[in-house]
Amino acid sequence: AGQTQVSGPVSLAGGVSCVITLTAVVGTTSVDTNVVNTVTLATVAGGTAEPDASSNIATVAATITPVNFTIGKMQQIGNGTADLSTDILYVTRANTMTYQVTVTNSSASGTGTATFTDTLPTLMTPVYTISFTATGGSFSCYGGTFTGGRVRGTVTAVPPGGGCVMKIVVRAGAITTPQTTVTNT
Repeated sequence: AGQTQVSGPVSLAGGVSCVITLTAVVGTTSVDTNVVNTVTLATVAGGTAEPDASSNIATVAATITPVNFTIGKMQQIGNGTADLSTDILYVTRANTMTYQVTVTNSSASGTGTATFTDTLPTLMTPVYTISFTATGGSFSCYGGTFTGGRVRGTVTAVPPGGGCVMKIVVRAGAITTPQTTVTNT
């Protein structure tokens, strides 16, 4: 936050130009911020004032708009074409169910990157390949393996409206108490 001044001498022969490139990283707390960058030529050779000062300043501006990701989760019994639901489902031991996590860039403009993690309930173990599918554009949507009860996914350079669908097929483990409720948040 704030301002940073960069200055230094540049010696140029007549008719020669110099390009100076500054690259800045936008902070994660920047929200709808206007950024203005002004460059000024102060003096010419020998410390003399520039005869035409009106050509010694240039300004560019940009508005930084944050990228907003949303996440949702649904589930279904089995690994087929059954309707996904957010309702409580009843699955018997050793049967499978599918969790589907959807991450979407719901911003009006701007691409973004996000990492997401799904911590599976103790009684559920992945039994098939965990799949990642990009939706709404050409970008990277990928994930890791099941480690420590968690599955992690990452999306990079996601355009507005684009997203990633992660599907995890799990098997219900040994349940010692009938009607055990398993929650996956």
